[in-house]
Amino acid sequence: MKILKILIVLLLSLALPVPVYANTSTITNEQFNDIMLLAKVINGEAGANWCSDEMRYGVGSVVANRVQHEAFPDTYKEVIYQSGQYGCLNTRYFKEVPPEHCVAIAADIIIGGNNKYPPDVVYQSNQPLGSGTYEHIQNMYFGYI
Repeated sequence: MKILKILIVLLLSLALPVPVYANTSTITNEQFNDIMLLAKVINGEAGANWCSDEMRYGVGSVVANRVQHEAFPDTYKEVIYQSGQYGCLNTRYFKEVPPEHCVAIAADIIIGGNNKYPPDVVYQSNQPLGSGTYEHIQNMYFGYI
């Protein structure tokens, strides 16, 4: 676990602007686990080469919003493993070590606070869900509660 934590700190220092992440050596185990789990979901849901970083940020932002929203569980792990929510959980894309760019986006959302969506955007699907669509990127819709 210690080696993985050192690896993520190194990846973050290479992939992201240093001023924002100057304090990454002090990330907690919980933050590390959240970053890796979120990176796996980003990879599983939007990791294909044709997916844009904008779409990847959308996926990560929806998960982060769910963690903060009263209608969903309170942790990244509980949100991600909530029954019926993320179809990627049983794919190799979720099970493998996530690529560097997905880790960087997850860290940017969790540590850097760069959630791209308003707090009530909590749905992501290949069809419109919720009370309305906030954004449609490629084949993915991001919707309001």
